[in-house]
Amino acid sequence: MHNWDAEDYDNVDYRGLCPEDAEIVVFETEPCSAKAFPPAFGYYRNGRTILWFNFESLHQHRAGENPDYLSPELLAANLIGPTAECGKQDDDSHDCFDHHYEDHERLVTVIADYFTLPSPPLSEGVTAK
Repeated sequence: MHNWDAEDYDNVDYRGLCPEDAEIVVFETEPCSAKAFPPAFGYYRNGRTILWFNFESLHQHRAGENPDYLSPELLAANLIGPTAECGKQDDDSHDCFDHHYEDHERLVTVIADYFTLPSPPLSEGVTAK
């Protein structure tokens, strides 16, 4: 998900893809797997970054003009807030990574629902293409 034309692998500037009266929702699923960067999400409107975060620091760091843009939805899904952390993280017999991808799936579902994006299970016509 990088701009390979840039010698130092700069991130793609999605703001230019959404001029006045346009918006774009971006999921970066593998921003740089060699460097172990986590997936990221960005919402851009009228050439501006409204909200951006990576999946690993969702509850700690969201950026953009309105970093709380999806906060009510994320809070309702228990992805941020005082009870969002795994309740068993101090239990040595529990590995929080066991539900790591389930948390990512919940996050994608919340975002897809909010922006009315297609999400699994997709219709046969969509998956056949």
